[in-house]
Amino acid sequence: MDYLDKSIKKIYLKVQYIEYVKSKERSINIDVTPKKCEKIVIRKDELDRAAKDMDEQDKKKGKSYNWEKRVRDLVFTIPQQNLTIKDSDELTVDGIKHMVGALSVGKSTFIKICSYLLAKKGKRVTLFINTITEVLQTVDYFNDIGIRAVPLLSPNQIKDHSNQYLTTLKSRHELFDKKPSFRYLSDSCLLVNSNMTIEGVMQDREKPCTSLMSGEKKVYCPFIYSCPRYNNVKDLNDAQIVITTINSAVQSYLPAPFCDKKITILEYLIRTCDLAFIDESDRVQANLDTLFSTTIHLYGSEDLFYEKIMERQMDYFKKGTLPDSPLLIDFIKDTISLENYITGIIEFFKNTDRPGKLFSKDIFGKVIKSSMMWEELFFEAIGVSTKDLKDLPSGDPLKQQVTKARESFRESYWEFQSEHIKGLMEYSSKSQMNYLARAITSNIVDEAKLRTDIQRFTKLPLKNFFKHKRSDIEKYDKLEKLKSNLDRPLSDVVHRAEEKVRFILQIYMLEYKLKCLLQSWTAVKNIDTDFIGQDNKLPGILKEEFAGIVPALPVDVNYGFRIKEDNNSFAIDYYYYEGVGRWILLNFDKLYRDLDGVGINCILLSGTSNLEYSPKYHVDIPVSCLLRKKDANRPRLEMSFPAHIAVKVSGTYRENRIDALQKAAYNISAKEINPNGTSFLDSIIETLEPGRKRILFTLGSYENCKEFSKALNSFGYSARSLVRPGSADANDKNVLERSNIEDVAKLNIKHLSIPLGIGRGYNIITESLEMIDESLAVQGKKTVAAMGAVFFIARPYYMPDDANTLLSWLNSVYVSEIKQFKGSRKNTFEGFIRQLIKRLNATQRSYENMFGYTSLDSWQRNRLLGDTLVDVYQLCCRLIRGDVNAKIIFLDGSFAPNTFSCGKKSDSPETSMLIGWRELLKKMIQSESSIADKEINKELYSILLDGLSELKLVEGDVINV
Repeated sequence: MDYLDKSIKKIYLKVQYIEYVKSKERSINIDVTPKKCEKIVIRKDELDRAAKDMDEQDKKKGKSYNWEKRVRDLVFTIPQQNLTIKDSDELTVDGIKHMVGALSVGKSTFIKICSYLLAKKGKRVTLFINTITEVLQTVDYFNDIGIRAVPLLSPNQIKDHSNQYLTTLKSRHELFDKKPSFRYLSDSCLLVNSNMTIEGVMQDREKPCTSLMSGEKKVYCPFIYSCPRYNNVKDLNDAQIVITTINSAVQSYLPAPFCDKKITILEYLIRTCDLAFIDESDRVQANLDTLFSTTIHLYGSEDLFYEKIMERQMDYFKKGTLPDSPLLIDFIKDTISLENYITGIIEFFKNTDRPGKLFSKDIFGKVIKSSMMWEELFFEAIGVSTKDLKDLPSGDPLKQQVTKARESFRESYWEFQSEHIKGLMEYSSKSQMNYLARAITSNIVDEAKLRTDIQRFTKLPLKNFFKHKRSDIEKYDKLEKLKSNLDRPLSDVVHRAEEKVRFILQIYMLEYKLKCLLQSWTAVKNIDTDFIGQDNKLPGILKEEFAGIVPALPVDVNYGFRIKEDNNSFAIDYYYYEGVGRWILLNFDKLYRDLDGVGINCILLSGTSNLEYSPKYHVDIPVSCLLRKKDANRPRLEMSFPAHIAVKVSGTYRENRIDALQKAAYNISAKEINPNGTSFLDSIIETLEPGRKRILFTLGSYENCKEFSKALNSFGYSARSLVRPGSADANDKNVLERSNIEDVAKLNIKHLSIPLGIGRGYNIITESLEMIDESLAVQGKKTVAAMGAVFFIARPYYMPDDANTLLSWLNSVYVSEIKQFKGSRKNTFEGFIRQLIKRLNATQRSYENMFGYTSLDSWQRNRLLGDTLVDVYQLCCRLIRGDVNAKIIFLDGSFAPNTFSCGKKSDSPETSMLIGWRELLKKMIQSESSIADKEINKELYSILLDGLSELKLVEGDVINV
């Protein structure tokens, strides 16, 4: 391994030092003996006593978190077999438990008190938490009150974790020398300044813990058992609570030589802990789905996934021989072909005028695939654009005819792909288009033949590119341009047709050859480990470690490529799907049970994991406990849609987006617009409580946040925009790093622009409102949300061609179909597989056919509403911490376009997401489902429904109040 520089391949230790160092070392082995999984009973009275004990421990440290008060009113509400619900004083955990509770009800409080209680009773607990800062804060807290808590995170990112946490502590002016977590944040290497290396000077950025050489023998670093980088590993055996993130648990391993087997952190925790808490389980589910999709670097990166393959291939070439295995020979051929196709694409970019503008959408920076660009030919040929279809209702005749014609156009391309994969060159489909397309792909590296084949291809009449007969196409009376173009050559109806066809088929061949390599990857690695290399983790690292545990979809999910261009330099990445990541969450308690009988008790917690219309966030496990407060006062979300100053932001194209943001900033800050002589923004601030006169603005991206804050500041305000960690200039007073978002009040920030998803998981709080706890006769300050209002400047919507959203749709359908099959005795396994593939293919087509909100069918619309509702609600509830009210202002005209435009038509669930959300919630809370489902949904979402029901919108020709 290269740990010095690119020219040195090995590090040699001076042999005379090794034995001496080893004689002073004490080896440490992590105990991975599986625990017996026994049910756990959590009693309310025990929680009360544990909370009181925690308060006493806090008092000794001069702190006060009021655990006893916070847990006092918590109630376990359990669904019964007769579909009703019943309050209980105890909670039994035997396997997996799906616990839900309204946002801000006290789920995090329950986790900490319960973890403390179980640790005191001799149980071992693991906590899965969302952010690194929160992991380290939790480690600090438990160690301060006498509980041995250890973080188990990736050792390769210790420096990043340390910098992130130090930045947070610095902003809070907290003392550094009293943090137990600092024991686990050392990134120093004992070899760096030692004299034990012969060749060169050790680079601090690379830690050769397990890759050193003594002569020709590979050895571990002699300091490894003393190394401070592994303090957490050395403390594991005695840990009462282990704290991690789902990303670290899935992607990282217990380090050698502390464990004699290769085992992920996830498997270790499942084997050795009695109970796991998974907080924000719906977001964990979304993260797991994303973790099981890989980015593969093909060009323009130092981490090319086939680099090791080419090195091994050259070894054979230098020896003048080839491998004995036909599989390896084919693998070499496919790798060479892959390089040739990539070279051809880069050469095309170099020789083509403005290649990024070749299609209607810029091909640089977006996810593309050949079938997607093939559709671009269709839209150009028929004279209708996606913009024209964007706002048409689903039943519009033009939209219906375009959809049918497009399916016919796509089917001809799919038929070509199918026949190419089968290796057929004869006229099996009697399609001249397919024959010429296959000829092009066969000659794609022969420039002379390629040019001739493409010219012949583009001279074919347009009718040849449709699967359906001409008589069927001529029935499309709304597509006059299509009918008039049927007999014209493709080159006459599509601008720069030859260049477009060449690029589409080059991308297709890259897709095809890459798929061949990936399919044979594992088999090749098993035959010749040097061919790919054990250290080469791309692709399939997750597949290898979770084979037989995490299923893969039985359909081809072709994500596509992302091509980037920077000053005539290019990079090509490929997005590769590996498995149904959420399977880990849904089967957490029994994930390894079939392998060696290992199991664990688990509690999944969230406030938005029980929303069946959300493919991304709905955790498809029946709710087994509702955590609620007894006789709680419900805060209000006071919602409004000020149509007179609203601005259409969502749906505007890039060149118009900045203008829309500037207009939105002007409309809320201009005094002359409001009749009372004050700006709309100032009038909102005046109504907020003292200590909470702060405003959030939500937008779609960090870049839009920066533009909006800049515009608002030009009108005399002092708004900041949130930026990614490490990207802020220390002297720039107009930005705030994401890691410091919880310090808004301490930094006295009055206006902050953030991307929508960032608000989740952060408690933006302050101590402001005076309160009296009458039962304890204690007067003090109540901790409440620092922000009093939020403006939704941009309406949330799916990002075009977002691979992660498509994956969540497919994984949701997969889990649903599995669940139905298990509950049915009628369907055979073969029938189930056919139905599953049918549903998955239909889902993929449905996602790819999404346009503007008003054009969605009910199935598409409900899924969009479900996902976006969770994001919006999660942010809104950051503003009601401490049971205070909050103002929610929807400023984007796209939220209710007909009300915004003051047109003759009224808004409905089909045009307005605000009404769509309201009707979706009504269906969940007021439908004819079980009493238990109604009460659970009412507890979770009634605050949001009440707020949406009070909105003033033009609806059904009347003003709805």
